Amino acid sequence: MNELFPKTNRLNLPDSDITYFPNFLDEDIANGYFECLKKEVPWQQDNIKVFGKVYPQPRLTALYANNGKPYSYANVTMQAYEFSDVLLKIKELIETKTDLKFTTCLLNRYRNGKDSNGWHADNEKELGLNPV
Repeated sequence: MNELFPKTNRLNLPDSDITYFPNFLDEDIANGYFECLKKEVPWQQDNIKVFGKVYPQPRLTALYANNGKPYSYANVTMQAYEFSDVLLKIKELIETKTDLKFTTCLLNRYRNGKDSNGWHADNEKELGLNPV
Protein backbone atom coordinates (compact mmCIF):
# COMPACT_ATOMS: atom_id res chain seq x y z
CA MET A 1 0.00 0.00 0.00
CA ASN A 2 2.86 2.42 0.74
CA GLU A 3 4.07 2.14 -2.86
CA LEU A 4 0.74 3.46 -4.18
CA PHE A 5 0.75 6.41 -1.80
CA PRO A 6 4.34 7.53 -1.21
CA LYS A 7 5.18 9.76 1.73
CA THR A 8 7.11 12.08 -0.59
CA ASN A 9 7.55 12.44 -4.31
CA ARG A 10 10.46 14.28 -5.95
CA LEU A 11 9.29 16.21 -9.01
CA ASN A 12 11.78 16.05 -11.86
CA LEU A 13 11.65 19.57 -13.30
CA PRO A 14 14.56 21.49 -14.83
CA ASP A 15 16.53 23.82 -12.53
CA SER A 16 14.38 22.98 -9.52
CA ASP A 17 14.36 21.07 -6.26
CA ILE A 18 10.75 20.18 -5.54
CA THR A 19 9.41 17.55 -3.17
CA TYR A 20 5.67 16.88 -3.12
CA PHE A 21 4.13 15.63 0.12
CA PRO A 22 0.79 13.96 -0.72
CA ASN A 23 -1.80 14.40 2.04
CA PHE A 24 0.50 16.74 3.96
CA LEU A 25 -2.61 18.15 5.65
CA ASP A 26 -5.87 16.44 6.45
CA GLU A 27 -8.49 17.61 3.93
CA ASP A 28 -10.70 19.27 6.56
CA ILE A 29 -7.73 21.13 8.08
CA ALA A 30 -6.52 22.24 4.63
CA ASN A 31 -10.01 23.48 3.73
CA GLY A 32 -10.21 25.37 7.03
CA TYR A 33 -6.90 27.11 6.36
CA PHE A 34 -7.99 27.93 2.81
CA GLU A 35 -11.28 29.50 3.93
CA CYS A 36 -9.51 31.47 6.66
CA LEU A 37 -6.85 32.79 4.27
CA LYS A 38 -9.45 33.75 1.65
CA LYS A 39 -11.10 35.97 4.28
CA GLU A 40 -8.16 37.35 6.30
CA VAL A 41 -5.51 38.02 3.64
CA PRO A 42 -5.49 41.56 2.17
CA TRP A 43 -5.48 40.28 -1.42
CA GLN A 44 -4.46 42.71 -4.15
CA GLN A 45 -4.43 42.74 -7.93
CA ASP A 46 -1.58 44.84 -9.29
CA ASN A 47 -0.84 45.88 -12.83
CA ILE A 48 2.21 44.15 -14.32
CA LYS A 49 4.38 45.16 -17.23
CA VAL A 50 5.07 42.39 -19.75
CA PHE A 51 6.96 43.08 -22.99
CA GLY A 52 6.31 46.82 -22.59
CA LYS A 53 2.54 46.54 -22.06
CA VAL A 54 0.68 46.94 -18.76
CA TYR A 55 -1.96 44.37 -17.78
CA PRO A 56 -3.91 43.58 -14.61
CA GLN A 57 -2.22 40.60 -13.00
CA PRO A 58 -4.37 37.50 -13.71
CA ARG A 59 -4.50 36.49 -10.03
CA LEU A 60 -4.59 37.99 -6.54
CA THR A 61 -1.43 38.21 -4.44
CA ALA A 62 -0.18 39.04 -0.95
CA LEU A 63 3.33 39.09 0.53
CA TYR A 64 4.33 38.08 4.06
CA ALA A 65 7.87 38.17 5.47
CA ASN A 66 9.88 38.05 8.69
CA ASN A 67 11.92 41.10 7.74
CA GLY A 68 9.26 43.45 6.35
CA LYS A 69 11.27 44.03 3.18
CA PRO A 70 9.43 44.79 -0.08
CA TYR A 71 9.55 42.46 -3.08
CA SER A 72 9.64 43.67 -6.69
CA TYR A 73 8.94 41.94 -9.99
CA ALA A 74 7.45 42.92 -13.39
CA ASN A 75 7.15 46.61 -12.42
CA VAL A 76 5.30 45.71 -9.17
CA THR A 77 6.62 46.42 -5.67
CA MET A 78 4.83 44.58 -2.89
CA GLN A 79 5.07 45.59 0.76
CA ALA A 80 5.35 42.69 3.18
CA TYR A 81 2.89 42.04 5.99
CA GLU A 82 3.84 40.30 9.23
CA PHE A 83 2.93 36.61 9.24
CA SER A 84 -0.60 36.10 10.59
CA ASP A 85 -1.29 33.42 13.21
CA VAL A 86 -2.67 31.07 10.54
CA LEU A 87 0.30 31.58 8.21
CA LEU A 88 2.71 31.12 11.13
CA LYS A 89 1.06 27.79 11.93
CA ILE A 90 1.33 26.63 8.29
CA LYS A 91 4.92 27.91 8.12
CA GLU A 92 5.84 25.99 11.29
CA LEU A 93 4.28 22.78 9.92
CA ILE A 94 6.30 23.12 6.70
CA GLU A 95 9.51 23.96 8.57
CA THR A 96 9.09 20.90 10.80
CA LYS A 97 8.45 18.62 7.81
CA THR A 98 11.33 19.98 5.69
CA ASP A 99 13.86 20.87 8.41
CA LEU A 100 14.28 24.28 6.74
CA LYS A 101 13.57 27.82 7.96
CA PHE A 102 11.56 30.12 5.70
CA THR A 103 11.61 33.92 5.66
CA THR A 104 9.04 34.95 3.06
CA CYS A 105 5.73 33.77 1.64
CA LEU A 106 4.20 35.08 -1.58
CA LEU A 107 0.57 33.98 -1.75
CA ASN A 108 -1.20 33.64 -5.09
CA ARG A 109 -4.98 33.25 -5.23
CA TYR A 110 -6.44 31.83 -8.41
CA ARG A 111 -10.14 32.69 -8.36
CA ASN A 112 -11.24 30.75 -11.41
CA GLY A 113 -10.01 29.02 -14.57
CA LYS A 114 -9.07 32.38 -16.10
CA ASP A 115 -6.53 33.30 -13.40
CA SER A 116 -3.02 32.08 -14.13
CA ASN A 117 0.72 32.42 -13.78
CA GLY A 118 3.05 31.57 -16.65
CA TRP A 119 5.86 29.04 -16.24
CA HIS A 120 8.87 30.88 -14.83
CA ALA A 121 11.65 30.79 -12.25
CA ASP A 122 12.07 33.35 -9.48
CA ASN A 123 15.60 34.45 -8.65
CA GLU A 124 15.18 37.48 -6.41
CA LYS A 125 17.94 37.72 -3.82
CA GLU A 126 15.97 40.22 -1.73
CA LEU A 127 13.69 37.37 -0.58
CA GLY A 128 16.51 35.90 1.45
CA LEU A 129 17.30 32.23 1.98
CA ASN A 130 14.53 29.68 1.36
CA PRO A 131 11.50 31.85 0.57
CA VAL A 132 8.27 29.84 0.59
